[in-house]
Amino acid sequence: MAEKLSAYRKGTILNQPQAWAVVLAGGDGTRLRSLTQLISGEDRPKQFCQVYGGKTLLAQTRARLARVIHPERTAFAVVRTHERFYRNELADVEPQRVVVQPGNKGTTAAVIFSLLRIRSLVIRWSLSFPPIITTPMRRGLTLPFIEQSGWRNIIRIRW
Repeated sequence: MAEKLSAYRKGTILNQPQAWAVVLAGGDGTRLRSLTQLISGEDRPKQFCQVYGGKTLLAQTRARLARVIHPERTAFAVVRTHERFYRNELADVEPQRVVVQPGNKGTTAAVIFSLLRIRSLVIRWSLSFPPIITTPMRRGLTLPFIEQSGWRNIIRIRW
């Protein structure tokens, strides 16, 4: 078991060709709205805000994720109303890997849309949803597989 966790931390397992990640970046940022307004001077969701480090939280997440999953196997779930924020930031991402929802319908809808998109792109895959901000997840989730990683908990779904 220790060898398996060590391999995950080194990225040797996540870097397999079937491993995909989805960055859920469609939230409206209501909980941190006062902070992001103070930082950016406008009503900007946290994932598109430079909270620390000179890069947006989305850019920081992309950089961390690229160390373990190839960027060409990363999809992004966003909301159409946030296009002005993600248009330039995701300009280098192939359009088929940007899952644009017509409106914010919550995490479940973003996960389902992302699963369907990736399923249409590849035949065999496994999928991770890394958090933009690392937060502990609740115990007892009914998803197929939850594993420990460099980010506290990553939800992985294998197909």
